[in-house]
Amino acid sequence: MSREFSGWQQHGACRREDPELFFPPEVELVEDRRAREREARAICAGCPVRLACLEWAIATGQRLGIWGGADFGAHFGPLCKNRIHLMDGTNAWLSRTGALVCLACRNATEGNRPRRLAQENTEVA
Repeated sequence: MSREFSGWQQHGACRREDPELFFPPEVELVEDRRAREREARAICAGCPVRLACLEWAIATGQRLGIWGGADFGAHFGPLCKNRIHLMDGTNAWLSRTGALVCLACRNATEGNRPRRLAQENTEVA
């Protein structure tokens, strides 16, 4: 991560933190990974631009690192609320309310939703 920031990045809680906290090393023990990610997410939780960061990461297709509190590119990343799918950069979607949504679950439920049928106006003769 560059030390030069612009726009929303100027206000990020992470701007003075060690970038290695947000990006995994090539080799890392599971316990160390969990501790590192817990610390990074705690920083993100209080960040005033968390949603802008998350939107940017999704829009630019980030595949590595913790952005807006979400782990992008994790092999053992956070699961969706249904505990079925990984919530990584390819499956995370930010709703209008700012909630992180699982695209796989959203797409699956949209296919099962009953469609409203247009009422036909029939004339009685």
